[in-house]
Amino acid sequence: MTLPMDIRIASEKARFSMRFIRVGITPEVASTTYLAQIVGLPNALDLVLTARIIEADEALRMGLVNDVVAPDRLMDEALAVANLIAGLATPNQSTK
Repeated sequence: MTLPMDIRIASEKARFSMRFIRVGITPEVASTTYLAQIVGLPNALDLVLTARIIEADEALRMGLVNDVVAPDRLMDEALAVANLIAGLATPNQSTK
């Protein structure tokens, strides 16, 4: 359920796959639409039709994830991004 997220950060140990074809079901929850929008149609077709597993670095090159960090830094990085975004939503006190 990571495809609909606005920002995706992965651990260096993360692996990704569109496994639907391996279990004989069609992709669900608009995942093919999201995937094609995120990584482009050729990459989406490759991932969906082959069900191959990709490592975090390939997911980053494809644009499937925004960043790849060490496993022990994953939560810290996610919180840093969340705090950055949350900080942008506060009124700027310096404008008058």
